[in-house]
Amino acid sequence: MLTLLAMALQPPLTVSEALELPAAEAGDWALAGLEHGPIVEAERVKNQMAPPGEVVMIYREAASRVPLGCARRWWRVAFADRRTPSVDQAEAELGIRAISRNSGYEAALSSSEPCPIDGYALVSKGLPVSVALDALRKLRQVAAGESSLAIECKDSTRSDICKSPTNTLTELGSLPARMIEYHNGPFSIVLGVPDQPMTLVMFGAPKSNSMQVSRFLPAPF
Repeated sequence: MLTLLAMALQPPLTVSEALELPAAEAGDWALAGLEHGPIVEAERVKNQMAPPGEVVMIYREAASRVPLGCARRWWRVAFADRRTPSVDQAEAELGIRAISRNSGYEAALSSSEPCPIDGYALVSKGLPVSVALDALRKLRQVAAGESSLAIECKDSTRSDICKSPTNTLTELGSLPARMIEYHNGPFSIVLGVPDQPMTLVMFGAPKSNSMQVSRFLPAPF
């Protein structure tokens, strides 16, 4: 409640004014009352399903070095534009206000200094960054042919990923990781780029000697 009050005490802004702020200033304004690191990137989320007058932004902190790679915190802030015609006129002068704020982490394997700008994968809620990076390391070993895990491959898109073990490893080594998830023992990594088929890599329990690779078309939104 106090953090949202701090947000409410900030000078009222229109949507266009908020979007034009530099990332650092925009982050300080949107995250008023919350402890956060330096904001280096602000991105508007394209959400065609959002209610009229709602704007969603992602604010990313500067990445920091951790064992095996780099990690950075992101903040998702949903705003309601109080100046839209559907809003009570008595509240119209309040400008936009934050209606929800939450955060999470992204991680990337890296040995370079400073940390890279791109190439981060979303870490699912509750999963330690160290575990996510270890999963990415394990995937890199598999793609490089440095693992003895047996690979089960399925493809519903008629691509060549399952045509041969070499094709599978090549694809696993070239696709960017988008998300790491944990499933009470096994964990999975989603690979791919937006608007293209996704590839799901599912590792078994810690002592398992196999992994599953599945390529599929993402559900349309």
